[in-house]
Amino acid sequence: MLHLPLKGSKDVDLAQALFRFVENTYSKAQATEHRQAFAELHQLRERVQKLTLTEKGADDAVRVLASYYRQITTMRSRFGSAVDEPDSQIEFKWRDAFRPQEKCGQHSVQFERASVLFNLAAALSFMGSQQKRTDADGLRTACQARRSVGPVRARPA
Repeated sequence: MLHLPLKGSKDVDLAQALFRFVENTYSKAQATEHRQAFAELHQLRERVQKLTLTEKGADDAVRVLASYYRQITTMRSRFGSAVDEPDSQIEFKWRDAFRPQEKCGQHSVQFERASVLFNLAAALSFMGSQQKRTDADGLRTACQARRSVGPVRARPA
């Protein structure tokens, strides 16, 4: 069984960018009220950036990626397409998983979601590849790794 490599990501000051977005779109009071939530999302993205796939850390990688995916899905459902516009002040940059020297950046939460979903699939494929697949139990465990994540779709509020 093969596993996919992780895509690399570039730094984004997500907390500051979201603060400016909410301040410009809604109000400074709203932005100030949500500053802590923006900082937590930024910290979660930093954890996503630092992930590596190791035998002991694969479960944690899957949990972190699934959590971040849920958060950015919720963010998109709350802010709508406004966070996908070129002037949204948030540019997400990711490296190609198979050619790390090539990178792409877009002002789109959809692009961020797709990249994170790719990394989630890579982490799950890594978990499956680490199982002993020569017997039925190991093969079953490898195929059922996805169930440990729970639903990755966030429900719109």
